[in-house]
Amino acid sequence: MSEEKKATKHFNSGYVFGRIMEEPKKGTSTDGRDYISFKVSVSGPKSGQVTIYCRLWTAERVVPFLADYRKNPAALYSLKGFFGQYNKKGKNEFLSNFTIFQWEERDKVDPRAVFILRGVVDVATGMTDGGQRFLFKVKREGQNEELFELLTPGELLLDPVEKDQFIEVKGYVRQQETEGEFGGSSGPIRAYVHELKVL
Repeated sequence: MSEEKKATKHFNSGYVFGRIMEEPKKGTSTDGRDYISFKVSVSGPKSGQVTIYCRLWTAERVVPFLADYRKNPAALYSLKGFFGQYNKKGKNEFLSNFTIFQWEERDKVDPRAVFILRGVVDVATGMTDGGQRFLFKVKREGQNEELFELLTPGELLLDPVEKDQFIEVKGYVRQQETEGEFGGSSGPIRAYVHELKVL
């Protein structure tokens, strides 16, 4: 694949580093596929007080994952997968989640939930702090189009984006204000861009 073709390919990757908070719950999708859902604490200086919702699909992954978890429920994990969002019905509020397909137990982790996305800006608006809120479309090959709400904090002084630009973003799912000088964190949990590159 040429570098130019590679650079314009849509992309979605997510990692969650933290501790699973409770026994995963089994479920079945509307089309009859089995999955488990579970919550991961990624609270810490980079994120604030944050719980991440994860899903893992198919028995081939679920069975060994549950066996690993039950051996040591207090274990720390590195979880790899795809970043996702859904819009809460009747509200202009996007909630973040991760679909996991690989996991690794770790002795130590730096708690966080991070993403790398490559796609097209759909709508961009300014924010009062000098940053931006924008809707972002990712259309991976063979997948439905995904829509994300992303924010660029004003204090990071990232270049503003415009509709129809093809860009790559890297960021965190975190509280608006992470751990401050006096130890507290505050604000809603959103997807914040920390690095941005126009391709």
